[in-house]
Amino acid sequence: MLKKLLMLIPSLALGLIMSTNLYAAQNVRAPLYTPHCFQEKIWITAGIDPILLSASHLSLNYVALPNMLISLRTCGVNNTLVKTVTLIGLFDGIDYTNDTGILMGWLYNKDCMQFSASAGLAYVYGGKKASFLNNGRRYSTIGIPLEIQAFWKTFDHLGIGIIGFGNLNSKRTFFGGVLALRVSF
Repeated sequence: MLKKLLMLIPSLALGLIMSTNLYAAQNVRAPLYTPHCFQEKIWITAGIDPILLSASHLSLNYVALPNMLISLRTCGVNNTLVKTVTLIGLFDGIDYTNDTGILMGWLYNKDCMQFSASAGLAYVYGGKKASFLNNGRRYSTIGIPLEIQAFWKTFDHLGIGIIGFGNLNSKRTFFGGVLALRVSF
């Protein structure tokens, strides 16, 4: 009888270990999921170059898939202030280049930060005004807009960030950067 009991001990021990592990596995709770701050699917960004006031940006953004961003944007650069400061000639001429287009890209959320990189197709237009009274030369073409965004969510529907943008085209390739405000719906 004692021999039979001794033979049962390993079986009982194994059964106890397995049942304890099974019980523990059933009662393990998944770690709490904390979603990122950016839950909205639509937002507007507006920005301006705070140093030279030579770049501006406005866009409507939509999250089509969890990591896919579609944007309608218009942005531009000019050399008004730079020319004024360097040549002291406000009426010497203003170079300006703008684009309006649609972009598609990648979106990444980390805690209360949001990053994106996009490219697309845009109508580019610009020129050089000979003076404020004369329209000067104008041009237009099709270009490839590029854009990167980094935003920090400060309040419920409000964020602040930076946007770097550019456009590769046959007339005048341009790049710029702005400090921007993000308002979501």
